Amino acid sequence: MHLVLSDDFTDLVESLAYGLGGSIPVRLLVLGATGATGRVLVPRALAAEHSVTVVVRDRQRLRLQHSELAVVEGSVMDAAVMNEALLGQEAVVSVLGTRRGPSGFGSFKLMSRTMAALLPAMQRHRVQRLVLLSALGVGESAALSPLILRIVFQTAFRPVGRDKALSEDQLRRSGLDWTVVYAPVLTNGPEEGAVSRVRQPL
Repeated sequence: MHLVLSDDFTDLVESLAYGLGGSIPVRLLVLGATGATGRVLVPRALAAEHSVTVVVRDRQRLRLQHSELAVVEGSVMDAAVMNEALLGQEAVVSVLGTRRGPSGFGSFKLMSRTMAALLPAMQRHRVQRLVLLSALGVGESAALSPLILRIVFQTAFRPVGRDKALSEDQLRRSGLDWTVVYAPVLTNGPEEGAVSRVRQPL
């Protein structure tokens, strides 16, 4: 497994590409395409000549058109949707995150339910490669994180952290070839051109 630490969107995109093992174009499924990270990742993936498929609940939110971009409309937690989206793919990148809305955070089971739908479909279609965006301070990465992040995921963000940790456990048991990217704090700051990469068997 690769443990990748990144605190900038530009660095994160580089980290995800690193997790895929290089710059060779692949048929790529992206989950979380309409989120803050996905809106950066998808155009970069297309610019790198990857053929990209995204799963979105509302295609109007994507606001992107490209000859190598395919859109599957539906829920990432729906096994039938995942089965359709994975047809012909070579790798998957998930940059899903639980969003905070007017009434609080969304589903605290987003990640674990997504893994429950995604991983069997990947095995069925023989798609072996998965890069997953998580958060530093979650699960076993807590040992490598600053005290403040450990406190956050043990208190206010405990349900979110528990869900992320469960999804990582599901991934470890899957038998797939995977990389987890642990992001401390993602910002929209200027490009710094550096990514910390640590090989760590978690």
